[in-house]
Amino acid sequence: MRSASADPATSWPLRVLLGTTLADKLAAPDATARVPVRVDTLPDAPGRPEALRFPVASPKVPFPTDRELGEARGRGVALHFFANHELLALELMALALVRFPDAPQRFRAGLVAIMQDEQRHLAAYLARMEASGVVLGDVPVNRYFWDALARVDDPLTFVTGLSLTFEQANLDFAAHYAAAFRRVGDVVTAGVLDEVLADEIRHVRHGVNWFDAWRSPPDLSRWEAFVAVLPPPLTPARAKGSTYVQAPRHAAGLDDDFVDRLAVFGASRGRPPRVHGFFPGVEADVAARLRADAEGRPAAVPPGAARTLRRIEGDLASALLFLATRDDVVLLPRAPSPTFLADLARAGFDLPEIVEGSAGDAASLLVGRTLGEPCPWGVGPGVARVWAPLAGQLARGTSDGGLRWEPAWSALYDKGWSAGLLAAWAPDLGIDPAIVGRRVESLAALDAVVEAAGPIDLVAKAPWSTAGRGHFRVGAPGFRTWVEAVLMGQGSVLVEPWLAREIDLSVQLDVTTDGGVRVQPWGRFLTDDAGRYK
Repeated sequence: MRSASADPATSWPLRVLLGTTLADKLAAPDATARVPVRVDTLPDAPGRPEALRFPVASPKVPFPTDRELGEARGRGVALHFFANHELLALELMALALVRFPDAPQRFRAGLVAIMQDEQRHLAAYLARMEASGVVLGDVPVNRYFWDALARVDDPLTFVTGLSLTFEQANLDFAAHYAAAFRRVGDVVTAGVLDEVLADEIRHVRHGVNWFDAWRSPPDLSRWEAFVAVLPPPLTPARAKGSTYVQAPRHAAGLDDDFVDRLAVFGASRGRPPRVHGFFPGVEADVAARLRADAEGRPAAVPPGAARTLRRIEGDLASALLFLATRDDVVLLPRAPSPTFLADLARAGFDLPEIVEGSAGDAASLLVGRTLGEPCPWGVGPGVARVWAPLAGQLARGTSDGGLRWEPAWSALYDKGWSAGLLAAWAPDLGIDPAIVGRRVESLAALDAVVEAAGPIDLVAKAPWSTAGRGHFRVGAPGFRTWVEAVLMGQGSVLVEPWLAREIDLSVQLDVTTDGGVRVQPWGRFLTDDAGRYK
């Protein structure tokens, strides 16, 4: 702290916050504990012994595995993490007493009582560490809690970040590691963690009560208000551990809706999240751009087509949940129900973070967040336009391929271009060249292909169209009118035999900027007799 109007020696909160010895951190509260203290500036970091001072950046120290807890060193290192978290909580609560001198007295008194619990936890961890041969300071400390909450502007945001997030997560960690220490025979440490869990339930309940008293507007659910208030970079994922326990949350006063929604919430805990958005109209977007460029006017998807594409996005966007990982963000026009998501989680899927809204609104839905690789469902000129504002939010070294569009890429969506590749590869693949589609650019050329085919059933396809759509059986009512419209809009149609369908298979290839190719698993999809997706 650069300057202060109160002396740490005469103020218990400031002694805990600025003191440079463990004795300062563990000092019992006195008459000054509940006296509001006003300071001129905020501390850049809490006072600490030299060995516990914050590094410039939090180190990447691996947490011991459950197997390593069977060794004294592993137990000691795990307890070192726990002790530093208790120390950080103490310091943040002391900071809150200093930062918010006008907060209600009952709130401040509750914080003082919780701080005494945290001091007890810290002392117990130090004793168990000593038994394991580890001293506080032997392991580099993490500063994440401090960086996330030291600058919050009001008590509501403070309890949201500390009580409803970090302390709520400790319900999971305490329960998990109490069981883990029992498995390796350390029943004393397991007993300490049992006490920590019981205390954390009361701490979370204190935060829930004040959160409910301060949050607004009143028509928001507790979950909606929590998500709205939570200060970046925190997400609800930080409010739970790898093992999710519901009973302590209910005991702390959290309602079923909140507990269920948190259970299925996924989000990155470290790396910037990849962003997945569903754009079912990429082919229509590319075709509209080509047509507009040819006619010298701005590109636009017809209103009717746009409405259809919005319906398709609403119906199918949730398929992205199965492509994303826990550390990703998926944009969905409408979030699935918590019950459905809980079923997916029980089935073994790691659920990503779901942001409700259309993929086209990503720039406004994700404003201010540091992001990883953009992963739109197809890249097109319209996609690049609406996602371009995300470029300034990408983490350093992240590919921006999903934000760019090159006109030459139009060929990648052209069924005629694909047919040309197939024709060139057919001999080597043992494919009959007669089944490969042919591009025609006029009704006369179409008639010639149909006449040469004789009795074989044919289908015509628009070059730029979504799979399962944009095709017409040759000779069906309205066929020539449809062909004329496609020729006028896209300049050609592809004509190929209508084959008897045995099974529908799909494979995805991911091609990286360095030329690497990754084959995703093969999949089966279902279509009707007309080739439309079911």
